[in-house]
Order: sequence, then C-alpha cells, then structure tokens
Amino acid sequence: MLNAAGADAYFTRGMAHMTQKDFDLALSDFDAGLKITSDNTVLAFRSFVYLMKRDAERAFIESDALIRQGANSFMAYFVRANTHLLKDEIAPAPEDFAQGLRLNPNHVQAYNARGMLYFQAGALKESLEDLSSIVRISPNASPAIMMRGIIKSRMGDAAGAKIDIDAAEALTPGLTAEFAMRGLTP
Repeated sequence: MLNAAGADAYFTRGMAHMTQKDFDLALSDFDAGLKITSDNTVLAFRSFVYLMKRDAERAFIESDALIRQGANSFMAYFVRANTHLLKDEIAPAPEDFAQGLRLNPNHVQAYNARGMLYFQAGALKESLEDLSSIVRISPNASPAIMMRGIIKSRMGDAAGAKIDIDAAEALTPGLTAEFAMRGLTP
C-alpha cells in the first residue's frame, strides 16, 4: 500500500472527500497522491469516484486498465461491473462481480448488485444464492431478507417465503409496503 512520503495524506483526505460526496476534491487529492506513487489502491478508488460521478467511460477505462495489468483489486472489478451496468452492458457484469467476490467474499454491496441483476434477468436461483450470502454476512439485513422471501414465493416455496417476509417485517416494520410500492411483491 502507500508508502511514499505524503501519498498517505492525499489518499486519506481523498477518501474523506469521497465519503462526503465531494468527488472533485477527492479526485484532486487522489491525483496529487498519484504524482508521488502509482499505488493500485489509489487508482482503484479513483476509478470508483468516476463511477460515483457517473462518468462510465472514465471509470471503465481506469478499472479495466488495472485488471488488465493484473491488479488483484476487488474495487477494480466492482467498478468495472457497475460500469457495465451503467452502460447497459449487462452480460459481462456478473463475471466481474464474481471475480471481485473471490477477492472480497464478504462484500454485501457486490452480492446485492449481482443478486438484483440476476433477479431482473429471471435467474431466481442465482439471485436467491446472492441474497442468502448477504443474510449470512449481515443477518439483520432486512431488505435482503425481504427480497429473498419474494424470490422464494416466486419459486413456489410459500413456507420459506412467509418466514423471510415475516422476519424482514419484524426487523423493519413497513418494509412489505415499501417493497410493494416498488412493485416487488411475492
């Protein structure tokens, strides 16, 4: 990771700006840090900032370059997968999520994004597996539990669906109605 004098400070400040959604300042700090070191972590997070700015082309170019250079970076795969989605290039996204999850098997957002992608594609079994991974990692993730119940219902598992939907509703009262307003019902 960062070891060049001053690069750590730029990275830390860039991360702070990123979490505050001040993406231009985050990019400025990441760029300053990259003048000191060419650390892959900084490059990966810079590609993430471009994704957050919805600059799909720049996010893709940077994340793809890291991956092609052989960087084992969860963030690079996560950004490239989400960039595919942003560009309506659905087919390559699941494999990029899978590669990222091999590097970071407990990343809830990656399971969620891929699980919802599978759901939209009608791949209910795969979606159910990803949502179950979320619940394994974060047992009180009521949206994942609710979505898992909806999928179980659509797969014909009424008893399993009821258990999940009731559990999600107990964790977050009103969640069933919120999902129904989005058209997500058993």
